[in-house]
Amino acid sequence: MTEQESAPLETRRVQRTGGSSLSVTLPKFWTEAMNIRNGDTLSFHDMEDGALVLRVSSRNTPEGTPSPLVIDASEASPNLVCRLLVGAYITGHDRIQIRHISEECRRRMKMINQTASHMVGMSLVVEKDDLVEFQVFVDPSKHKLSVLLERVAQMLHMLLKISQETLEKGVPQPLDRVDSIEDEIDRFYFLIARQILLASNNFQFARSIGVPSHHFQLGYRMVAKVLEVVGDLIHGMDKEIDALLRMKEPPSQEIREVIARQVEAFDSHLRLTMRALYGAEQQEASRTLDGIETAGRTVSVEGHKAVMRARSKEMALHLHDIIFRIVTGLEMLKIVNEIAINRAVEPEVINMSGHPSVPAGDSTPPE
Repeated sequence: MTEQESAPLETRRVQRTGGSSLSVTLPKFWTEAMNIRNGDTLSFHDMEDGALVLRVSSRNTPEGTPSPLVIDASEASPNLVCRLLVGAYITGHDRIQIRHISEECRRRMKMINQTASHMVGMSLVVEKDDLVEFQVFVDPSKHKLSVLLERVAQMLHMLLKISQETLEKGVPQPLDRVDSIEDEIDRFYFLIARQILLASNNFQFARSIGVPSHHFQLGYRMVAKVLEVVGDLIHGMDKEIDALLRMKEPPSQEIREVIARQVEAFDSHLRLTMRALYGAEQQEASRTLDGIETAGRTVSVEGHKAVMRARSKEMALHLHDIIFRIVTGLEMLKIVNEIAINRAVEPEVINMSGHPSVPAGDSTPPE
């Protein structure tokens, strides 16, 4: 057993069950955790290193088609139905049925259909009084995870660019452009989350989308959520900037320039953060982390000065909310840089190199 290999949870003896067949029973804790039932089909995957991976194959109906996930909407609120629909998509279900639809859910069916439209590849295929069915038509193996994350980062840059241009011009921007970009970020987040959870059940699929380790899967899931939250923060900030500039007495050019500088700094740290993550650059991630710490303090100080110079209480509230969102966004980026740094000491990286991949010469002591 190697140093990084864990001891087996349980051992079983192989038994002969026929002239040439060998068998082994399945551990009860695993069958209960995976909800294994009599008649279910299991698949075996040869990992080419002596390991044999056992997985549960899709449970099928008698007709041979995958059985759908059924959401009982008899007592569920429309909001809960929408959240379960999102959860079903993220966890990899291809067929989702909503049954026993209550009157309240039937009245809010438009909202439920709009929720489905926010998920890439999900389409309404059946709509009756007592049954609504959605099906997912998307091949996640065609989308590299790094490409999807980069696309989300590009959309975040677009939102921040709109923020800067609006502040520089001093003229409010139409929000439809901002809203559509934020909606697209959510769609990409749902697809990324779906891919990562599918990868957790299929090692070959995980490798095909560029996630070779379950440790990386956990990290990428966190990164995806952080970027989605950052998108919400920037979207809200753009709305605050719009409201600020629509006031009867809008802020002075000096105040606008202060906020624009902080937005530009945030955008710069976002770019550095994603570069460190893609390149697995621990030194760069560490430097970016230090820079974010400094930037957070600067934003807080400069933001406080801008709030104190506000011409009214309403203006002060808008400015305070903008600063809060920038500072919170920077805190979110710190998480991504910490994940990039942690890659150096994850078991798979150590197994490949024999030691943590901390670059030579990086002897800076911890604070």
